[in-house]
Amino acid sequence: YVRLRSFWRWRNQESELDEEIRFHLAEEIDDRMAGGLSPEEAGAAARRDFGNVPLIRELTRETWGWGAAERLYQDARSAVRMMRRNPGYTCAVVLTLALGIGLNAAMYGLLSRLFLQAPPHIADPDGIHRVYVRQRGSSGQVLTGNGMEWSEFTALRADTARFAAVAGSTYPRAMLYGRGQAAENLHVSWVTGELFALLGVRPALGRLIGPEDDDLAATPVAVIGDGYGRRRFGRAREALGATVSFDDVTYVIVGVLPPGFSGPDPSAADVWLPLQIATPASRGDAWRRFRSGFSLMPFVRLAPGVTAEAAGAAATAALRASRVDSPIADRLDIEATALLGPLLRTRGPSAIAGDLRLPLLVGGVALIVLLVAAANVTNLLMLRVAARRRELAVRHALGAGRWGLGRLLVIESVLLAAFSGVAALAVAAAAGRMLRVTLLPRYNWAGGPVDVPVMAFTGVTVLLVGLAAALAPALYAARARGLDRLDGLRGARAGSPVRNGLIVVQAALSIVLLVGGGLFLRSFEAARRVDIGYAKENLLTVTLGDGMMFLLGGTPLDETAVGTMEARVRAIPDVVGVAQTNTTPRSSRMAIDVRVDGLDSLPPGEGPYVSSVTPGFFRVAGLAIRDGRGFVARDRAGAQRVAVVNTEFARRAWPGRRAIGGRLFVGGDDTDGATVVGVVETPLEYGLVGEP
Repeated sequence: YVRLRSFWRWRNQESELDEEIRFHLAEEIDDRMAGGLSPEEAGAAARRDFGNVPLIRELTRETWGWGAAERLYQDARSAVRMMRRNPGYTCAVVLTLALGIGLNAAMYGLLSRLFLQAPPHIADPDGIHRVYVRQRGSSGQVLTGNGMEWSEFTALRADTARFAAVAGSTYPRAMLYGRGQAAENLHVSWVTGELFALLGVRPALGRLIGPEDDDLAATPVAVIGDGYGRRRFGRAREALGATVSFDDVTYVIVGVLPPGFSGPDPSAADVWLPLQIATPASRGDAWRRFRSGFSLMPFVRLAPGVTAEAAGAAATAALRASRVDSPIADRLDIEATALLGPLLRTRGPSAIAGDLRLPLLVGGVALIVLLVAAANVTNLLMLRVAARRRELAVRHALGAGRWGLGRLLVIESVLLAAFSGVAALAVAAAAGRMLRVTLLPRYNWAGGPVDVPVMAFTGVTVLLVGLAAALAPALYAARARGLDRLDGLRGARAGSPVRNGLIVVQAALSIVLLVGGGLFLRSFEAARRVDIGYAKENLLTVTLGDGMMFLLGGTPLDETAVGTMEARVRAIPDVVGVAQTNTTPRSSRMAIDVRVDGLDSLPPGEGPYVSSVTPGFFRVAGLAIRDGRGFVARDRAGAQRVAVVNTEFARRAWPGRRAIGGRLFVGGDDTDGATVVGVVETPLEYGLVGEP
């Protein structure tokens, strides 16, 4: 109300000021006409002697306190009129900035979820710590990872004096659910009974897994994600009391997690199972031993008064003590160190995972696009200054002043950026969805791509880009010579050195983008041509179940059933070869104790990993036999036990000698051993580089 009254009083003062100016001009004209001048001559002389009328109005308004606000208002109106008069120029600027700002807003939303924001629905995320293990690898390199063997985790959990809570979970893995054409792969995480209480998450429906559920004698229960509940049951509420089955164990669904919850990592999990029930059903008892290929991600909350340094020292002591007591202590790094890191894995001491490096690279490309767009818009503004020099000179002559002209250009630029910001939100929404699907399809994204942080980022970017793009034109307009002379403007060019510099910057950034794109395509083509060992074309893998159970003491498939399945698949048109393996090439592997006759221990190196295969596997998979032979029909139960090793194993186990005829023992209970009858080329199991 007070502001309205002040505004009304200001409008009355405006009318009184105009009336006062007209009165004094009329008096001056009358005095000169009385002195003998004609009305035209008297009017010109009076206006010349009276002074700059617009400037008088401007100075008088400043004394009222409304000058700055009105100037901004008038400049904004002028900027809007300029945009309406030049729709082509306006559209070019708005679209250019919208693309640059929108792409960066989308990337900020994605990277913020990965590197800045804690996972949703977790209470006091700053109080939760991951436990990392830093150790020396087999080839001497220092490795840091967020995984612990079961005995190491058990030793850590026993220290109740420094840790108020200790919990663990496995990274979500794909597991087969259902049979026939209704079968699907669900991403399942095995958790200890303390995990959900440590995270402080509350269920959307039902209850969560507790310590009493994480026991072999307990009734198997499961907790599912909201997305899976809606996908399978239509409504998440219908899931309570239903069942899911994995590894011949049926679990009763007792709870549904809130929408967007993915656990301590953004990787999407559909189902959470109690570890003490799910792990033995899937892996037998071998998972409790060192180097079984099974590890947990540990999470801790510190006891009151305990510092992170003291907790880290206690975790290190527990880690080393468990390794000293291990039966394979001679193969372990006894001097390994435990480190405490934040809940966000991306801010921890371990290297950034490969699937997160590409978003960082794309974010850098988006930033370069924004810089190119800002330079382009600055050039467009400089060209507009050149086209509007006469208009700016008139404004200067009417009392706008040099800095008033600069202020006008800044407001025009900021308004253009503001309109671009509105369009940028639409670009961010579309680009955000596309980036989520293409870069990180398995991540569980809570909410849409445009949220409050993205909108705040867009607003700040709009302001910064608007001011930065207007800086050069505004300074030029404030310092340009000849603005006070209307007859000296022809043929002048606005800010040529600045414009030339901006063109150089644009060209340089564009070359960076082009060279980077060319290198990316070249690397992509080189990666496509890498010989991974396996046949890359026309090789299809079909998962029938968890074949690792055979190696872990489970019941093997009947050989007649295996032969029947292969015969039926081989009868399908265009199938030229069929074989079976219990580990999927380039997807899964199984570590088992392997001893070589005549060697106390194998030389340092990753593995070894063991697979069971049917005859013809190497031919179907495209792996070349380097020495000896592969498996044949006579290599079956009751016959002499034979084995095939790859070239890397042969080089390490029998250096300088032929591996054929060597004997090895697979598993701790193997007393008979197997004779090596063949050596096959070493395939690349993970990635395209690294130790074989």
